[in-house]
Amino acid sequence: MRRFLLLCCLMAGFLLIQACSDEETIEETPTCSSDDQCAKGMRCLNSECVSLACEADEDCLNGEICNNQQCQEDDGSGTLCALGDRRCTTDGSAVEVCAQGSYGLIWQAAQMCNYGCALAACVEGNPTEDGDEELEDETDVEAFCEPNAVRCWWNNIEVCLDDGSDWSITEECGRETQCQGEEPFCGPPQICGAGMRLCADENTIQVCNEDGTEWEYSDCGAGGTCSEEDVQCHYPQDTCILNRYQCLDNEVQKCISQGGQLQWVHIEDCDPNGTCVCLNHVNNTCTLASCQASAVCSPLQRRCSEDGSAVEMCQYDGMGYVTLENCADGTTCVSNSCQ
Repeated sequence: MRRFLLLCCLMAGFLLIQACSDEETIEETPTCSSDDQCAKGMRCLNSECVSLACEADEDCLNGEICNNQQCQEDDGSGTLCALGDRRCTTDGSAVEVCAQGSYGLIWQAAQMCNYGCALAACVEGNPTEDGDEELEDETDVEAFCEPNAVRCWWNNIEVCLDDGSDWSITEECGRETQCQGEEPFCGPPQICGAGMRLCADENTIQVCNEDGTEWEYSDCGAGGTCSEEDVQCHYPQDTCILNRYQCLDNEVQKCISQGGQLQWVHIEDCDPNGTCVCLNHVNNTCTLASCQASAVCSPLQRRCSEDGSAVEMCQYDGMGYVTLENCADGTTCVSNSCQ
């Protein structure tokens, strides 16, 4: 009998200890009764603080929309503001404009005000001492923009009203055109920088037109290769191209067509005090050459600089050398190339 009573006491003690342990492991769930009791970006829902963050309207409650990645009450317009609307900041220090953001329309700062903001525009002049200046009409506010100024804004052409109070859309460029230029107009979308040159392939050059709206292509022709270094057509020095000139052993030669065949012909020999010089180049091709007494080197001739740090090339007019390539650290110019 005593053993039975002792066993019962031990079992009761074990159950009591287990119950206390379970109570200690229960975590209290934070509760709330209003949004004010939750942290910023949170709200009180079903007595718990939950995040207002969202990616789409479906993430929000009925009667709410997802605006700027946050659930907010739907005012019926589907957005917080209408594109182009203006207002003063809550502290009256700046003008805000409704603009397109990454996730919808948002209010963003447009103009800082030196003397405060009223009627969605900056106040002109010093405010009264008590800070309670009342504006009788909109003539007391600073111009929002320069009257009759024109600008591109969100792919629309806008003009500032005569009184400088606001911008007005005069033309919408739409999807097929782009607002551009110092004197704004709707034109084809720009795809490249005017004058930009690239090698389309190993023997074709592509050049961006003046408007930046289209690429124009030119073929280097037989034997020509587009160089990535200067984006010009390069040819072997002995390649005969119609009307091309070359200097060969101080002799001026020209490529002409005879009997349907292209061939180099002699034009003149330069005397001992003269040098054959190419006077004009187009796409790195000599289009005119002659003997020049003042030339100091043969055009396009390469050499190493005196200190071996760069490769130099004779100018097209033979008047001197220019740096063609600076050798990288650890290399030096040997046999007219960096090695």
